[in-house]
Amino acid sequence: MAPKKQWLLSAISLLVCACAAKAPYPELGLQRAILPGLDTLKEDEIRAALEHPIEVEPPATAGVAWLNEAPGGWRGDWYETPLTEYQRTGVINATLAVLRQPPFSEVTSLPTVATGSRGGGEADLLMSLRSAAARFQDEIAILMQTGTAESRGFNVFALGFIGLVTAPLFPGVDLAVASSAELCAVDVRSGVMIACTRGRSEERRNYLFLFQESRVRDQLTENTVRAAAVAAAQDLVPAVARRLQGAGRFDPRFPPLA
Repeated sequence: MAPKKQWLLSAISLLVCACAAKAPYPELGLQRAILPGLDTLKEDEIRAALEHPIEVEPPATAGVAWLNEAPGGWRGDWYETPLTEYQRTGVINATLAVLRQPPFSEVTSLPTVATGSRGGGEADLLMSLRSAAARFQDEIAILMQTGTAESRGFNVFALGFIGLVTAPLFPGVDLAVASSAELCAVDVRSGVMIACTRGRSEERRNYLFLFQESRVRDQLTENTVRAAAVAAAQDLVPAVARRLQGAGRFDPRFPPLA
């Protein structure tokens, strides 16, 4: 192969494989925080838990409370979802739109829970959630937690960053953002956990100029948080419906799940 063609192919390969940004999906602890531990129930408590019925009668009203972002991550001690209130509204509205179908009759947004899942323990968190839902007369409370991780890398054009004056002239930044979401539904009256689901999403942009980075980061964060929450909501609807059917709480006006 001619040296010129070989150089050209090497350059193309370097550009194609230049992205050094790969964001890990954040690990959320919502289910572990609110579900009973494997070794915490005594024999009589296990029997009582199994005999405690689900009291929800579909079609049921539900309220979604969005927890503060999950602890233990990439910025300080917290995973952060640095969204503006406008962006958060878009995420919660997309989530509500997916949930507004049988076995739910109506789904609304509850005031955001002020503390993270570490808070005052699972009992306090669940009681706060049930209390908030009860005030709005919602029969099912849905707790949502999200987390976001970011990876920033450089591509071959970053060689132009050597000079501070020339740095803005080269698209040398690669950016990746990954988000996870967990949704857990609980019977407000009985406190019985109905279902928990998860969703995740990742997006990346290559060859960014420095002046683009902040704007693109905001866009990727909103997009991935919304997609992760929607994915979890899509799985939660049939999961709740199956649990209600299994508990003999199926509404004959709605067709059974296949």
